[in-house]
Amino acid sequence: MSPISQTPKLVFHHRIDYAVHTLCRTFATASINCLPKKMSQKEYNAAYYQANREKLHELNARWRANNKEKLAKYQMQWYRNLESRGPEVVERCLRRARERVAAIRADPVKRQKIAEAYKLRYATGPYRPGILMRSWVLNCSDLDAFRWKTHTPIIHAQAVRQTCASCGKSNRRGSRLWWRRHQETSSADLELYDCHSCYTKDIKAAMPMGFEGHVWGFGATPKP
Repeated sequence: MSPISQTPKLVFHHRIDYAVHTLCRTFATASINCLPKKMSQKEYNAAYYQANREKLHELNARWRANNKEKLAKYQMQWYRNLESRGPEVVERCLRRARERVAAIRADPVKRQKIAEAYKLRYATGPYRPGILMRSWVLNCSDLDAFRWKTHTPIIHAQAVRQTCASCGKSNRRGSRLWWRRHQETSSADLELYDCHSCYTKDIKAAMPMGFEGHVWGFGATPKP
């Protein structure tokens, strides 16, 4: 077994006690100096990741499963602060995202694997009712005949950019469908809107009055 694979995982844990962190850094530095070829910290981290890739992926998946609320809160805060950091930071993040997508599209194996995962996710997961409801709302000719409990659907001819009052995200491409909250405004006396994903987290509560028990996915749509 290589010296890298023998090094404790604590070197790569985040948000640990400062004293433990310092001790691990010292041990890691000593370990690096003992290697046949001296490596920089960045090279060492990359080598450690390659040597323990599956184990780290398993630990990461376990942490995400046990800390969903903490992760969602962190992602929301990061997204809210992104645009305040300046256009250069925004462009750098977008460029990295485009590069990741381009790399996936260039790899047929990865592309097929992700396509199958998304197909299964949206066919059987909790997202399917929301997707079907969105299609119905955008194509319903008598939408005004329904009564909504907490929101009013606002449909635009072209995608409009808003900031979701629930998740705080603002899709750069915008959306044609937004849900305006009833009798609720912001501190600046502005109307509040929710994105469709946040509005349909509880699909029964999101349905119009009298249709809370409607089951999506069998071809039938609500009729006034």
